Amino acid sequence: TDADTTVLVALDPSLSSQAGRDIVEIAAADFANVAVQDHDEYLASRLTQIDMGTAAFTLLIVFAVFIATIGVANTLALSVHERTKEIGLLRSVGLTRGQVRRLVTWESLVVALMGSLLGVGIGALFGVAIASTMAAQGVAALSIPIVLLVVVTLCGAIAGLAAAIIPAGIAARTPVLEAIAYE
Repeated sequence: TDADTTVLVALDPSLSSQAGRDIVEIAAADFANVAVQDHDEYLASRLTQIDMGTAAFTLLIVFAVFIATIGVANTLALSVHERTKEIGLLRSVGLTRGQVRRLVTWESLVVALMGSLLGVGIGALFGVAIASTMAAQGVAALSIPIVLLVVVTLCGAIAGLAAAIIPAGIAARTPVLEAIAYE
């Protein structure tokens, strides 16, 4: 388009900021959708846009953790189903129900942590790449939210533990004789 989205005006240093603003507002009065902002107001509006983008990405991360939890639970349920005979053999040689439950829970935790760490690492690399490409648009500072990354990783671990509840219970309740005779 040929439309200007931003026009910057340098004022004569001898003018007060209010007098300069009044002159610019008079010049912009003929245009209905023009907002006159000083330097601080412009920065605040740009930061608001960046904060909204960050909030959208955070929401996407929450959805990704939720979907990953369903995926881990599904994978564990299939794993427990496929390893019915193995679980029965382990139970027949003395593994207790609690130990089977812990086995499946640890498996879920490891899978969830590996996925979380991989996702956070790749996401951080893409974030750095995107930030470096935005340097031409005036984004000069790179800030990596370490606390948020740790929280996301911990949420992934907690989601992995939550995903293990049902499959671990199913594995622990597997009857030994039926499991050994499976297939």
